[in-house]
Amino acid sequence: MKYFFSLFVVFLTVFSFAQREHHADIAYSFGENSNTFSGNVVKNFKVLKSEKLHLGVGARAGYFQGKDVSYLTAPAKHKKSKDGIDTVMVSKPMFISVGLTLNASYHFTPQWSVGCNVDAIGFTFGKKKDSDFYPSLASQNEDPARKKLTNEQVKPSQNNFLLLGNNKGTLYSEVFARYRYQERYSLKVGYSFITTEYSSKNRIGHDNNYRFRNTSGQIMIGFGYSFI
Repeated sequence: MKYFFSLFVVFLTVFSFAQREHHADIAYSFGENSNTFSGNVVKNFKVLKSEKLHLGVGARAGYFQGKDVSYLTAPAKHKKSKDGIDTVMVSKPMFISVGLTLNASYHFTPQWSVGCNVDAIGFTFGKKKDSDFYPSLASQNEDPARKKLTNEQVKPSQNNFLLLGNNKGTLYSEVFARYRYQERYSLKVGYSFITTEYSSKNRIGHDNNYRFRNTSGQIMIGFGYSFI
């Protein structure tokens, strides 16, 4: 946490005198068994002499829903062996998340640009769900052996953190191309990676794990508005 806020302070200090660009966009993304609505408000700083590179921070709200989604053992320390990866199946997962984003884009022309963004920290809300738990080989070999469970209650992990290999919670990221068809209006298309995470009420997984995660790749389309 201290590492993130230190980077945030340095970022704002370095670019505090740069030209600014503000915009907001809404996006819809869809995959094989899930879809997402999101909105992102961004404050960018124009860097480099050409001002073609924009770096900034923002705030995003998102709504994720799916059908028959598999959630796998989440913490890195429990994923060292494939035999220890358990599965939790949720029939209708639903998450509402809010958080801070890190944003970057490169503008080839006033009309065309490419970019990416990622959630850094935030919170997630959602209802508790019943799930089916499928034990891994390692879970079945524990003493006592773990067995398949039905109607096991899980809830969305509330805290979201981007922690360089030890992420937690619900996190969005996008890569996209943007076309500005009028001075203030733009369209973007790209690809989203949506990570959602459930925590079980009981420590049902291998080695007493209780966190389970899914990452969905989704095609994304969006509409943007620039304030200045």
